[in-house]
Amino acid sequence: MTRIRETSLHAQIQSLANIDVNPLYNRAIVDLLHDGLNKQIEVVATVRCLVKYDNQAPFYYMLCDSDGNSFVLTVFGIQKEAIKLGDQVTLLDPICKFVDFEWGGKHYQFKSVRVYFVKGIVVNGNPLRSNHSSLLDASHN
Repeated sequence: MTRIRETSLHAQIQSLANIDVNPLYNRAIVDLLHDGLNKQIEVVATVRCLVKYDNQAPFYYMLCDSDGNSFVLTVFGIQKEAIKLGDQVTLLDPICKFVDFEWGGKHYQFKSVRVYFVKGIVVNGNPLRSNHSSLLDASHN
């Protein structure tokens, strides 16, 4: 798992405050998300790492929001290179799930976030381009 150096991460977290909020959305940190769909909410975060494993989909990223809270982003329907280490990611209408389990004698708790559509992910201020989508959207024939 490749990670950002902590000094660089701190600078990236501070820069998240400079990202403009979509006027139709309210900005929130991941700790304020409730379980389920968070309509009209956007979360701005920086990518700490891509969680590598053997399956091709979905992709899992460890992100950090503007308060320094880490969370997992689960993404279906994109190519691996669409989101990279250090990218600034804005999630529109995020769906949050609190994960709480024990495995191997250890207790794990974290928030997992996803969006319904790839259109709900903005990377470095830009919507994901169609060449980053791994699926064809039938509504755009």
